[in-house]
Parts: sequence; C-alpha cells; structure tokens
Amino acid sequence: MAKLGRPANGGRRSTREFQYQFFDAADPPVGALDTYWNEEGTLPEIGLNYDRDIGPWSLALVGLRSQDPRQYHEEAISTDASGAVEEFTIQDIEYENVETIVRGTLSRVLNADHRIEFGGEGALNTLDSALSLTVDDGGGPVLQPIPNSNIVVEEERAEFFGVHSWTLSEAWSLETRVAWETSTLTFTGDANNATELAFWKPSLQLTHNFGGESHARVRLYRDVGQLDFNDFASAVSLADERIDGGNPDLRPQSDWRFEFGADLRFPGGAALGVTLTHHDITDVNDLVPLTATVPNPDENPGVPGDETIEIIFDAPGNLSQAEAWSLNLSLASPVPLIANARLMLDAEFWDSEVADPVTGAARIISGQPESSVEIGFRQDFPDMRWSWGFDFTREGEIQGYYLSEIDTTEEGSWLELWWETSALPNDMKLRITAINAADRVYDRDRIFFDGDRNGSRVGRQITQRFYQTSPWLTMRLSGAF
Repeated sequence: MAKLGRPANGGRRSTREFQYQFFDAADPPVGALDTYWNEEGTLPEIGLNYDRDIGPWSLALVGLRSQDPRQYHEEAISTDASGAVEEFTIQDIEYENVETIVRGTLSRVLNADHRIEFGGEGALNTLDSALSLTVDDGGGPVLQPIPNSNIVVEEERAEFFGVHSWTLSEAWSLETRVAWETSTLTFTGDANNATELAFWKPSLQLTHNFGGESHARVRLYRDVGQLDFNDFASAVSLADERIDGGNPDLRPQSDWRFEFGADLRFPGGAALGVTLTHHDITDVNDLVPLTATVPNPDENPGVPGDETIEIIFDAPGNLSQAEAWSLNLSLASPVPLIANARLMLDAEFWDSEVADPVTGAARIISGQPESSVEIGFRQDFPDMRWSWGFDFTREGEIQGYYLSEIDTTEEGSWLELWWETSALPNDMKLRITAINAADRVYDRDRIFFDGDRNGSRVGRQITQRFYQTSPWLTMRLSGAF
C-alpha cells in the first residue's frame, strides 16, 4: 500500500543555485533570497524472473530488491534591500528507501472459454529519514525542531488475488477479479505507533469486440492507492518558508470506479483509445493542518513552562469523501498529406470536488492537475536514412490548499525538436535535440490569508521562473561495436 520513489537511473548527483528578488507593489526591492542545494544518491537494484510450465499450469515468479540512499544539503541566505544578511539557514537530510518484493502467479487455460489465474505478492518496504535544520539570524546557529522529520517507517504488505476470464461468445467476454491486500505500518522516532490496514478489491469487466480489432468495455472496480513513504517524513521548503509536513497517520485513498472505455481501430493504421471514469473516493489524499508540540528552540530556563511550543503545519492527510470524473484519450495515427509521418497523442482531463477541511466549501482536490497533454510527431525518410520530429507536453494548473494559503502553479509548454540519422559508418546513429524550444515559463501564484483561509486576504506573491538557456542542444552518438 506504499510505494518508494526512486530515480530512473542507477545514481544521482544534482546541484542547483537560485536567486529570488522580492519587490512590493510599488516595485522598489525589499530583499533577496539566495539558495544552494546539492543532492547525491545511488540506486543499486537486482531483479530475478523465473517462468516454468507445470503440467497444464504456468508458473511465474518475480523478485526485486532496490536500495535508494540519498543525502541532501541546502543553504539559504536572506538579505534586506541594502544587501545586509538577515538570516542564514542550513538544512541537511539523510534518508534511505529499501524495497523488497516477491510475486508469484499460477495460471491455466481450462478450455476454449475459460482461463483462471491465482497469485500473491509480499513486500517489505522501509524508510529511514533524518533531518537537521539550523537558523542563524545574527545570534549564532540555532537548531530548529521539525515535527516528524526524524523517523523510521517499516511496512509489511501482502496481497492475494484470483482472476477468472470467460469468453461468452466471439463478441463478448467477462473478467472477474477479486483481491485482498493487507499491510502493517510501524513508525519509530518522532512518531511511535503502528497501523494495520486491509482492503478488498473486487473488479468486474464486460468487453464487447466488434469491427475486427476494436472493442468497448464497461468495468466496475475498487482501486486502492499507494502511499508515498516520503509523505510520512517532514522536510522544509526554505524558499517558501514552509514546513512540508509528514503525517504517520496518513491512510491510502480508495475509490469505487465505474469506467467506460473503447479501443478503436480505423483503416490506414489509426488507433484511438477513450476511457471515461467516475470516481467515488474515500479517505481522499489531500492537505490537512496538523499541530505538534516540540522543544522550544528559544527556551528560557528561567521561565517555567517555556520548554515546549506548539507548531501548526500542513501535511498530506485524509479528507472524508470526494467525487471526480476523469477522461483519458490516446491517439496514434498516420498524418494525412505527409508521407511516412505519424502523430501520437496522450491526454488526461480531471474534474473533482471535495469539501475543504478549513472553509467547508467545495473545491478541487489538491495536487491534481486539471489536464495533461503529450503530443509526439515523427517523419521518416528511409531512402536517406534520417528522421525528424518533436515532443510536446503541457500540464494544466495545480492548486494546493494550505491552512492559510492557496498555492497555484502552472508550467508552460515544453517542446523538444529532434533530428536523427543512421547514415553513418557501422550503422551508428546520431541524434541532435533542441531542448526547451518553446522557452518554458514556470508561473506561480500564492495568495495568503490572515490566520487561515476563512480570514481576509493579506498578501500575494507572484513568481515567474525562466530557464537561463533556451533552447539548449544535445548530441548523442550510439552504435554497436
């Protein structure tokens, strides 16, 4: 029920520097923030597959173990309008994700109309996270307590399932599936507790085949989302002056889905996929305000009762109920009037509604993009052994509803133009790519409220972030020797 985030490659090293300049409504500068951060990590991973036929049964076994240790260091310097340093902050985070999974399936064909499959999966996932934050405002560095930032999480998870596929006729088929998932989450460190979870996940899908290779389907099923282990441990956004809280009480989101889908094939090689889904969601994963009691970094030993303070911060949490619709489209098609050209499209659209835990008003779910579009184009010239094309992506705005802030972000269009040729000795291939050809701009709009979002609006921060180089070129030469 939890997932471990990890980089796509076997290692990671990244260093970045940012400078933010702040202006008031009349445009005179009121200060600046310079940040530097460095992240390092590796990803050793090993996997094993084993397949074998045992009489009429087919056995498949899969094992996977991955380990993802990382170190993160960030520094932030705040200055006033004259350039004088007001505050110097350092954040260090060390954490390690370890994931071990074993999965097995056993399937067989009973006859021409029936097939059955049984299986199970066991997993052991762990997260060990430690954070240190110091702030120096002129009186020397002071260690700042951050709730749920030093924590060890262990999950033991098991899932068992069975599937029956029934071919009713040449045009109709029915698939019935039932799964049961259980897990135990144990927390030690800043939080010390254990949570046991269990879910039934039934599914019923009816499919109608028509027109040769086209088919339409209706499906009713229960889906249980995965928890991201990083949502259990807190970190600090120095540029935002905000705790990105961790919440050990977070539960996985579950929803009943009624889905209508179709995969259509057209003459000439075009294919269109459409899926419309209604979501009835329980334990909605969103943002909630939490309160924690921590040691007072400015404790005065001479004042009794001054040893601790209360901190209110935002963290991933659960809301009760939500309703949503989603539409997924995929298209792959030759391009009329352009020889040897093909267009690919993937798009997703969301409309959601949940009751806000602060105001009680209806709003969309935090963190869910309203839309996402990916377009790819490719044209081949086989006689000359070269091709060209582009990849375009655009994601709609994302809103985060914090206790006293609405944070809206939207990234502009991302465009990559490429040209490649294999007309080289030894069948080597050269690919040249112009990255960020559309000069993407990152827009952010933060609206602040007095106390919480029931109060009056007290401020607004509008940020635009640009890439220093746009576009930039990459060249890749590959081949077999």
